[in-house]
Amino acid sequence: MSEQNKPVVKKSNILELLEQGKTRKQISEHYDLTMGDVRKIFQHPDLKGRKPKSAPGFIFEDDIANTEPQPKSESLLDIKSDDEPTGEDKWEKNVEDFRDNM
Repeated sequence: MSEQNKPVVKKSNILELLEQGKTRKQISEHYDLTMGDVRKIFQHPDLKGRKPKSAPGFIFEDDIANTEPQPKSESLLDIKSDDEPTGEDKWEKNVEDFRDNM
C-alpha cells in the first residue's frame, strides 16, 4: 500500500467511534484496516484499554411533567433514636460504660 493510499486515522476519530458504540471490528471495517492494524492503534497510551460505550437498545422518554419538587429524603444519619442519649447524657453513658468494663 503506497503512502498516498494509507488511511489517516486520528485519535479523536477513534474516540468518537468508541463513543458511538463501535467495536474494534467495526472500526477496522470503517478504515478498511486489518485487525492487526487496529490492535496497533489501540496500543497508543490514550487508547489502551478503551472500550466502546454500550448504548441501550431503547430510547427512554419521560412523558410525565413533574412540576412538584420531590420531598427531601432523610439521611439515616439525621434520624435519631429515642433510646440513644445525646449531649451530656451521652458523655455520662460513655463514662458509665467505661467504668463497667474495668
